[in-house]
Amino acid sequence: MFERKFDLEEKYHMLIDLFVSSLFLIYSFIVNAGIRISGLYMDDLYMWSTYGEDSFINYVFPFKSTRFRPVYWFTAWLELGIIRNNITWIVVFNIIFAAALAICIYIYAKKLSGSRIVAILLAVVFLSSRFSYYNISQLLGFMEALCLAFLLGILYLLYTYISKEGMENNLYIAVILYLLISFTHERYMVLLPLFIYAIFIKKGKALNYIYPVAACGFIQLIRFIFIGTISPAGTSHTKVADTFNIKDAVKNAISHVLYMIGINDGPEHLNGVPWADTALIIKYSVGFSILVLITIFSLYIYKLIKNIKKKHSFHDSISISLFYLIAIVLCIMSSSVTIRVELRWVYGPFVCALLLLAHVYGEIRRLKLVNANNMLDMDFNNYMPLALVILWCVSILPMDLYAHGKYNKVYIYQYQSRYNSLADVSFGKYKDEIFDKDIYIIGNYYGMKQSTADTFFKVFDKNKKAEGLSVHLIDSYKDIGQIGQHMIVL
Repeated sequence: MFERKFDLEEKYHMLIDLFVSSLFLIYSFIVNAGIRISGLYMDDLYMWSTYGEDSFINYVFPFKSTRFRPVYWFTAWLELGIIRNNITWIVVFNIIFAAALAICIYIYAKKLSGSRIVAILLAVVFLSSRFSYYNISQLLGFMEALCLAFLLGILYLLYTYISKEGMENNLYIAVILYLLISFTHERYMVLLPLFIYAIFIKKGKALNYIYPVAACGFIQLIRFIFIGTISPAGTSHTKVADTFNIKDAVKNAISHVLYMIGINDGPEHLNGVPWADTALIIKYSVGFSILVLITIFSLYIYKLIKNIKKKHSFHDSISISLFYLIAIVLCIMSSSVTIRVELRWVYGPFVCALLLLAHVYGEIRRLKLVNANNMLDMDFNNYMPLALVILWCVSILPMDLYAHGKYNKVYIYQYQSRYNSLADVSFGKYKDEIFDKDIYIIGNYYGMKQSTADTFFKVFDKNKKAEGLSVHLIDSYKDIGQIGQHMIVL
């Protein structure tokens, strides 16, 4: 079989990419330093507790659940099989996967922009984003991260299908990824119009329209069989069909856009630091980044208008720009139909926006204002766009890094902090000796039910039983009686 040989220059660029990728991994650990999981709670605890108790089939393909996410549940089954009771590994795994996503964004953005520097900056912005909080700090964060991986795959495959000849196989693979992402999180079922647009722009065969539409129909059929409805569930145990109204959806969509440009448009318990409470210097930095962003897109539009007579270049550039804009709009729509906007939902459209920016930069460099031999135009193409992208990245990063320091105000982190504390003062202190103790917890600081208390400590037992341990939730130390050596009072 023929093996391709790489020339010296290709090897050189591969080595640089490998070095840059290693830097992303290091930075991923640095920017997420301090995030840890010592104890599980709520959805994470439920995911862990049902693993091993349910059969593989029931765990991955549950009937009559409010959600149907077999692709994620299968990957969770694999992940938990590796982690078992070493739950501190969860954050490490999530950080490494985030670095892998950054590498994919780097490779993709480099192809779109034609610039390694721009690609590196956009990948760093991705890793630094405040939208990553859930992906890193929760067991279920891998579900959101896995969706981003599938989303990147769909975008890249459809982009190459549109922009190159003889790439129809990429369309078919993208349809498979559409099935996978929809069975990872139902939010992404909304991507169907993106496929229709790609086929339309490509002027593909009429038969090609059938594949994504059939995939969407198959998704709805399977969802109906397993959960009895095709309507997606909302957040906080709500149903989209019951809570949806156009006014709130528009308001949520606007919040998405504001979040994406650096403005936290929501309450403290959802974003850690509302815009009104944001430090003034950070506000100035965000305001400057918005002006830079407007300048970049204004320059792009100006160059498009100047090249409008070159129909081929104009059409291709607009088509790809609309492709990413449609992806952004669809991702925003999918998470605007429920009762509120959470930061983790903005990550999907934000990734699409980063790729749009990479495309716009590449087009600004490619489109010429005047004759290509004009020195002024060459200097403008070479330096001005890069300076603008660098300015945007430098001015948007302070907001994200600032927000990282406010994570403790987000409701998920408040709960996680409490359960980390419970793990630290119990298993962290007594190790396996705790399984022969009676634990008394005074007050309701942890806000948990008896069933949660009993399950919580099973996580630390290699046998997942903690049979010698009993947990008592009490109101006062007077309910204990005489304290013995077999007792732990918290």
